[in-house]
Amino acid sequence: MRLRFLLSLSFVLASGLPIPCLAASVPPGYAVDLIRGDLDFPVAVRFAPDGRVFYLEVHTGQIKIFPDPGYSWASVPVDVAGERGLLGIALHPDFPDSPYVYVYHTHPSPLANRVVRLKDIGGVGVDYTTLLSLPASSSFHHGGRLAFGPDRMLYVTYGDQQAASAAQDNNDVRGKILRLGPGGKPAPGNPFGPTNPAAAKGVRNPFGLCFDPRDGTGYFTENGPECDDEVNLLTLGANYGWATNDACGSQPSGAHPALVTYSPTIAPTGCCLYRGSAYGGHLDGDLFFGSYNDGALRRIVFEPGSVDQVDSVDVFAQFGESVTDVTTGLEGMLWVTTSSGLWRIRPAGVTSVGPPPSGLSFRAGPNPFSGMVSFDLSRDASFQTLQVLDLQGRRVRDWPVSGLPSLAWDGSDELGREVPAGIYFARAQGTNGTVTIRLVRVGR
Repeated sequence: MRLRFLLSLSFVLASGLPIPCLAASVPPGYAVDLIRGDLDFPVAVRFAPDGRVFYLEVHTGQIKIFPDPGYSWASVPVDVAGERGLLGIALHPDFPDSPYVYVYHTHPSPLANRVVRLKDIGGVGVDYTTLLSLPASSSFHHGGRLAFGPDRMLYVTYGDQQAASAAQDNNDVRGKILRLGPGGKPAPGNPFGPTNPAAAKGVRNPFGLCFDPRDGTGYFTENGPECDDEVNLLTLGANYGWATNDACGSQPSGAHPALVTYSPTIAPTGCCLYRGSAYGGHLDGDLFFGSYNDGALRRIVFEPGSVDQVDSVDVFAQFGESVTDVTTGLEGMLWVTTSSGLWRIRPAGVTSVGPPPSGLSFRAGPNPFSGMVSFDLSRDASFQTLQVLDLQGRRVRDWPVSGLPSLAWDGSDELGREVPAGIYFARAQGTNGTVTIRLVRVGR
């Protein structure tokens, strides 16, 4: 089954068919929160150590920061025919000290899949740099997932572009898992030669890639044809068997065996090897992955002490629409993206982590801004004060705002001095609580 998420969504929108209601179910002992349900096809999500949440919009080319859906960290041009688009993201292992964000997108002209690097400066993505350009002649089988491994190298999934024979050709980049240095060159120690970016071969359309944060074991998901979707252990130099002779229900001789296969297909997507104690010791070491076709989050439980011996597989959560990615949040809980939503799975009854963010009770725009920024306070009439703080928490400006629907700030402090470009925080306080949003002031 090809991963035709772009075509599927386009058909729904064009036909006027109802999009499924957002709902989810989880096992007893767990609860699921819909953090936001109005997102524009978030295909991947990653948490930064500084608290920001990056997510990608596959069709628009926008790299955004949660919780404000209007805040675009950066934008890249995209061709969205078939399975093309903005498909993968990874943050440098030392982010934000090394302020680099890597993304994979289909550039429209000249048409190519690109692995690119942007630099986080003043809270926005700048210095777009192409590290690797890959063929994008086919509308399908682009792969596009990125992840840094325990070796601090950048791994990239790249589909076969509907050329199954290319997956077995060591000299053809299609149908491979690639391994690059942070600067985009083939990583030292690659199994097919020092100038070859491939780390493994024989893959069709891998759309999930993740590493165990504890021991570095890698996994990826693989979309089969009309059969044999796979979840695989990532091994350098391995051949996963996809070729013109890869028949349903079997693998060619010498192919690396899959951990789990699915026929009929489910179109597996993003994955996450969970490590943490937020669930009271449960789930630690389990592998989670999404599926596009049936909106499920599945879980693989391994035999004790094993990274590849499967004890059981189950549907851990069911969503009302396609699952695109899963990751671990800073509070140690599982976060899931679906075709229009962002969710968090938590232990039932646990409230010590605080309620999930529910979106902003007030807005600021434009953001980033250079001259004037306006605050829309109309969503909550209880606000009494509004403050602007710098990164050190020092007060820059404050205003009484009781009853005001909006307020504008010209970027000056209380003495009328223009503040420098950088990151600030706007904090509104009232009887219903306090809400803080992040502002970015850029140079004129």
